[in-house]
Amino acid sequence: MKVKVGGIIITIALIFAIALGFVPGIETAIVAHAADTSGTCSECGNIAWKLEGTTLTISKATGATSGDMCDECGENWSVYKSDIKEIIIESGVTTVGDHAFAKCSAMTSIKIPDSVTSIENSAFSGCSNLISVTIPV
Repeated sequence: MKVKVGGIIITIALIFAIALGFVPGIETAIVAHAADTSGTCSECGNIAWKLEGTTLTISKATGATSGDMCDECGENWSVYKSDIKEIIIESGVTTVGDHAFAKCSAMTSIKIPDSVTSIENSAFSGCSNLISVTIPV
């Protein structure tokens, strides 16, 4: 079996360059993904979200015609579900979608404004550490 040493050396050098961040564009893509701690629901566009530390804040997106959270909104912050300890839903949000916060196992508190008129199925299933729910009286 004949091995091309030059090809192997180039492959190894490329792997090290990528790992050390010497290839332009690769590091930027990695940093952009790591910094993806806020955004607007990619499905409905109604809901904006922001994770600061362990607090997730949910609000009606700027320019949205509705404050309804769709069933897919929770997918936007799903990668952080084990990190979220507090959820703040801001005024203007009207619906909490199906499974929106399901399996947020570290969550201990949530604040729900009076603008929320509907909480859909299993929105908080698997939130076994939830001990404080603040809702308007």
